[in-house]
This record gives sequence, structure tokens and C-alpha cells, in this order.
Amino acid sequence: MKMEDEFDNYKDYIDYKNNLILMLDDIKVLKKPHSNSLEIVLTSFGLEVIEKGGWLKYQEDRKEKEKLNAEKENYDFLSKRWIYKNRLLPYFLSVAALTVSILTLYFNAQKQEKIETLKKEIEKIKTEIHTKKTKPNG
Repeated sequence: MKMEDEFDNYKDYIDYKNNLILMLDDIKVLKKPHSNSLEIVLTSFGLEVIEKGGWLKYQEDRKEKEKLNAEKENYDFLSKRWIYKNRLLPYFLSVAALTVSILTLYFNAQKQEKIETLKKEIEKIKTEIHTKKTKPNG
């Protein structure tokens, strides 16, 4: 920390002191490692602010994150509202899928029966043709 006699006028010293108090107590980017010391060090938050490119850049990034979080929360809300409004839709789709499956199974079973019936008729016709060929005309 600078001392009062290091400033050209008292107003600059007061501004300096007020800024230090603001950064120490309100924003918490600086801290005193010892209570009666004139030494000031950066907090982890202060280091983060510097890594972001300064206070203004940090504030822009924070506002951008808040904006993105607000948008995300809005989309989450809309999604949950849609899910709530359409909460019976999965049940209807399940019933429809089950109905289609049962009908498909039924029609396949009927086709299989028709195929078996046709195979039996073909075999019957073949045996009739075979027996006619083996009988002597006469």
C-alpha cells in the first residue's frame, strides 16, 4: 500500500484509499495477509479477474454466462412444460406400437396358414397327377 505522503494531493490519496477499500471489502479481489500490515495480495478471485483480462472483461464474461444460464433455464422450462402437456403421449405411442405388433403377428399367422393350405393343395394335386400318370388308360 502507498502512504499518504506518496501522493501529490490529498484527493488522489482519498481516491486511492477508497478504491483499496472497495477491492478489499466489497469486491474481495485483494486481501491483507496480516491485519496490521501494509502489504496487499491478490485473492484467488482477484487472480481469476486478472486471468480473464481485467474487471470489465470479467464482468462481460459474467453477464454472458448469466445470459446463457437464463436461456438454458428458459429452454429447460419450455421442455418441461411440453413434457407435462404431452405426458400421456408415450402411453398412446406404446399402445399404438403394441396394437401394430399384435396385428402384424395376426396377419403373419394367417399368411402362414394360407401358405400351409396352398402347400397341401399343391401336394394333393401333385399326387393326383402322379396317380393319373401311373394308372393305365383304359
